[in-house]
Amino acid sequence: GYGDQHACWDGGLMDRWADVHKSDSAQSFMGYYTREDLAYYYAVADAFTVCDAYHCSVMGSTTSNRLYSMTGMLDPDGLYGGPILSTQQLVNALPNGTFSDRWLTYPEKLTDSGVSWKCYSSLDGDDEDNPLYLFKQYYPQNYAPGSAMATRAAVLQSSLEAVFPAQFLADAAAGALPQVSWIVANIVQSEHPAGAPQDGEHVLSQVITALVASPLWPKTVLFHTYDENGGFFDHVAPPTAPAGTPGEFALLNRATGIRDTNPIGLGFRVPMLIVSPFSRGGFVARDVFDHTSLLRFLETRFGVEVPNLTLWRRQAVGDLTTALNFAAPDASPPLSVLTTPAPPDDIAQHPECATEELQASQYPIPANPPTPHQEPGFRPSPSGPVAPPAQTPDLPPAWSAAAVVAGAAGAWWLSRRQEISSP
Repeated sequence: GYGDQHACWDGGLMDRWADVHKSDSAQSFMGYYTREDLAYYYAVADAFTVCDAYHCSVMGSTTSNRLYSMTGMLDPDGLYGGPILSTQQLVNALPNGTFSDRWLTYPEKLTDSGVSWKCYSSLDGDDEDNPLYLFKQYYPQNYAPGSAMATRAAVLQSSLEAVFPAQFLADAAAGALPQVSWIVANIVQSEHPAGAPQDGEHVLSQVITALVASPLWPKTVLFHTYDENGGFFDHVAPPTAPAGTPGEFALLNRATGIRDTNPIGLGFRVPMLIVSPFSRGGFVARDVFDHTSLLRFLETRFGVEVPNLTLWRRQAVGDLTTALNFAAPDASPPLSVLTTPAPPDDIAQHPECATEELQASQYPIPANPPTPHQEPGFRPSPSGPVAPPAQTPDLPPAWSAAAVVAGAAGAWWLSRRQEISSP
């Protein structure tokens, strides 16, 4: 959670991870996976592009980070129901529900600007992974029947309720994906504890296979990342805003005006894989990004300004265009990743599985833990934009195509990393 993450950070010293996690996760907070553990994810990284300085937006939990990824903030000044510093349960999809969050979201701006979008999620439930359910404006029953707001809410709700995988796979095959797509995995396959990483590999392989077979593949970019680091150790201190930076320090008490002395973010690093004809080649993108970079990418592509974003974030993180290799796009089938790993039998592997959600369990302590090491070699960086897109309408073709976006023309998938601490 928010307090634990900031305690680990310790003002940038990064020296309290053991203190914070010794009571519940001592055997796993410095754990890691190898190529043998994550064969499919490694294959994707080898074939496409991985970012090595992609950060959470918040030193905090799921909802806070997902709010940044779809709205650009967590309402730090408490003007519209925030600040949201802990995970919220999505219980508002009911008539006359109570909606805590009331600010403008980016999908609304896309709708108002005529840019099509869908959020593909599972009928089995996506836990608290889709923050749009927290917003009143996505429910027509909250407005007078026949009113402009009710009509707008009905449009937003229809885009919010696309089904994964069935509807996504059908839309991809038909070349009918919207200009922007989000994919939210179900509870078990989200890699949330105690789900296995192989669940996430299975979902990603479904998405990639569908995209490569789609007529939209030549003008598609898919971003695969995780909302937060879940308590796992990182030696890299995140960039943080200087004291007093507007919008980057949460108001803790409106009556007294007391603000947190700790910055909201950036948070710790999380994986980011970029899958596209414009990311082929096993590149490593080394610029600093966070979840708001996903929105900035869409802003750059469609000209729809990201709301709520602070000036500091605009200056501190990039828009992900430098993570693409526009100099040499390659839309040929990436044969090494056109396989679909079988999903693990989670019920059999996790007997602690509850009725509605896999519950976290302690990891076994290895008898002889090996010393971690980095694979040898050096990976090149992608070219980034060859020239300003407005000056090169034919290079790359994606910039002049209506379907290029963050993922599946585009399905961008915010999944979940296995967490070792309670949200």
